[in-house]
Amino acid sequence: MADHEPFKSFIGISQIITAGLLLYNRTVILGAFLSIPIWMNILIWDMSFMGLNTPFTTTLLFYLLLTTLILLHYKQKVFAALKVFVQGTSTQFKYPIWAYLVLPIFAISLELLEAMPRVSWQWVTGWFNL
Repeated sequence: MADHEPFKSFIGISQIITAGLLLYNRTVILGAFLSIPIWMNILIWDMSFMGLNTPFTTTLLFYLLLTTLILLHYKQKVFAALKVFVQGTSTQFKYPIWAYLVLPIFAISLELLEAMPRVSWQWVTGWFNL
């Protein structure tokens, strides 16, 4: 899966964008936050397929450490930004409890509705292949 498009291109392009963000002081925090899921994704893939004790796994752990050090260096700005995100956020709309109870039924209905054309096509083509 990792060698297939568009996954391979997405990972490569996201790494290039993140590296560009890490180069400039104005965007280094954003680059650090964007690099963490990229490093974690690659680390999990490598540990899953190549094992725990490989040179690349060690390198990725070092990258995560460096990213953490960048965020610790800018900790006052990072904590201020996280405080803005966490405090005072609430949903704009208040929904009644029945709306939350109907939501799983609606989601299952959408899944079934999406499958109907495929099931119909399989039934019709299977019916003619007798």
